[in-house]
Amino acid sequence: MQMVGKVMPIFFGFISWTLPTGLVVYFLTGNIFRIGQQALIVKLDDREEVKKEDKNEEDNEDSQSNPIQEDPRKNRKKRRRK
Repeated sequence: MQMVGKVMPIFFGFISWTLPTGLVVYFLTGNIFRIGQQALIVKLDDREEVKKEDKNEEDNEDSQSNPIQEDPRKNRKKRRRK
């Protein structure tokens, strides 16, 4: 994959000499837009991971301070069968 990542821009540059200019501009703007999208997705994903880690740390602190936690299943009312 690293080899393809290094060779493809050179190959694309070579091929673009024979293509019309409008098509090359279209490809370049599309690729730049996709790079921006990918960067945004990675940034948002990193933020969500940090939030999840913070939440897990808070939950761990709460469980250590109160070792006995109520089971929500025990609080449910039992249904009677007729």
